[in-house]
Amino acid sequence: MRELDCRKCKSWKGCPGQWYSDGEGNQQEWYSYGDICWCPHHVFWILKHSEDFDAGRWPKPPKLLECDSKAKTKLVTEAAFCKPKRIIGEVRARLKTCKDKGRILAEQTINREKMDYLDDDIKAVLYYISGWERRDMPFSKWQWQREERKMRIFYPQRC
Repeated sequence: MRELDCRKCKSWKGCPGQWYSDGEGNQQEWYSYGDICWCPHHVFWILKHSEDFDAGRWPKPPKLLECDSKAKTKLVTEAAFCKPKRIIGEVRARLKTCKDKGRILAEQTINREKMDYLDDDIKAVLYYISGWERRDMPFSKWQWQREERKMRIFYPQRC
C-alpha cells in the first residue's frame, strides 16, 4: 500500500497520489473503488480515465496488482458496470455546476499526466468538485470567497 492515505491526512496538498512502479521504471496511478475518497487526486484520475468509466469498466490495475487480485475470491452484489457508472455520473454532475470551466477541466485532464500541470483557474474547478459531498454554494460564489480568503491572509487589516 502507500504511505499517505487521503482518508487519514488532514491536507491532500502534500499527497502525491497512489503510484505503482512495475520494476522497469514505469509508474502508473491507480485506485480501487474503496480507495476513492474524492480528493483532487482521485477526481483528476477519474476524469483522466473517463472513457473506461463511460464504458462501464474500472481502469485496469497495474501489472503489480493484477497478480494479487487473481488469487482472491469475492462475492459480487451488483453488476460490474454499476460502480464505474456511478462514479463518473457523480463527477459529471459536479462538473455541470461549473458550466464552461467544468468542460475545460474535463478536456484538459485527458492531455495532462498530473494535476500539477493544470492552469490555476481550472485547478480551482477541480478543488471545487472535490470532497465527499456536492457543494451547495455555486462555483462563482465559492471562487469569490476563496479569493477573498487569500486576500485576508496576504493583506491583513491593520488597526
